[in-house]
Amino acid sequence: MANAISSVYPITKHNLCIFHIDLNLKKNLRPKLNTQNFNEFRSEFFSCRNSLITEIFEAKWKNLINKFPEAAKYLQRMFEPTKESWANTVQKNFLLCQLESEIQNILDNEIKYERITKMHNSLPRQTLDDIPSKFFGHINEICKDFLTPHILTATQNQMKQDPE
Repeated sequence: MANAISSVYPITKHNLCIFHIDLNLKKNLRPKLNTQNFNEFRSEFFSCRNSLITEIFEAKWKNLINKFPEAAKYLQRMFEPTKESWANTVQKNFLLCQLESEIQNILDNEIKYERITKMHNSLPRQTLDDIPSKFFGHINEICKDFLTPHILTATQNQMKQDPE
């Protein structure tokens, strides 16, 4: 899935879901560690994962591997190669500021669109039936006095036509 996404969206960064990482830890390491050790391991793993400074992350990672040798092989095989997709400290390429800026631009554009739509809807509507009275009011009044209804309608229809 990650390869398919990166081929279609080359600048997208793939991150692993921490919920599924937790499920995999429970599935693969709980049997190797007893429940108390697993709970301690899990707490330290997430503390390591949530480190924002690379040096602190690396120190906690080495400590985790040394403290829980039963889990070391699994951690090195499954998580070491993919650190950039799950560790907070390594996910620096994902710029939240750019995302926030883009969201703000979209919201600003929506507000502008709403304003324009509201202004457009508040403008008076001009229909073809309004043209004789609005633009040819004086002429229309004279025509009403002297023309028969059939001829008056024909004259008003001519007033409604495009001059081109």
